[in-house]
Amino acid sequence: MVAQDQPTPTPEPTSTPLPPTVTPLPVFQLQATYALLPEGDLNADGMPNPGDTVTYTIQAVNGGTSPAGPVELVFLFDTSFISGVAGITGGGIAGDGQVLWSLPQVDPGQQVQVSFAATLRGIFPPGRSQVAGVALVRSGGS
Repeated sequence: MVAQDQPTPTPEPTSTPLPPTVTPLPVFQLQATYALLPEGDLNADGMPNPGDTVTYTIQAVNGGTSPAGPVELVFLFDTSFISGVAGITGGGIAGDGQVLWSLPQVDPGQQVQVSFAATLRGIFPPGRSQVAGVALVRSGGS
């Protein structure tokens, strides 16, 4: 009897898992404030009232370790209370119920500060007296 050659078995493929890649993300601190300047206070009572003009200031800081960009800084407001905006700094653009700033990149530690003047409507909706707005930052990548 002649021994037949046994074919060499094909080894099973094995894989070594790669360690996960950690990508640092930008971390934004955001602050929005408003001020009633004397020239915007129509009745000089020191309180924002219908018809007055207030100045909003938005400050964003990239507190992370990586750059962010492109970045949109947005202030959203209720058009029931604000009739118009003007004096937008930093190249912002007014839209329906918002002011938008488009920034190509915000580096780690970089602070961006923008502002605009908002004229309050002469009459507020019935039963409502608090003017509110929301500031937010959106980033499309790093």
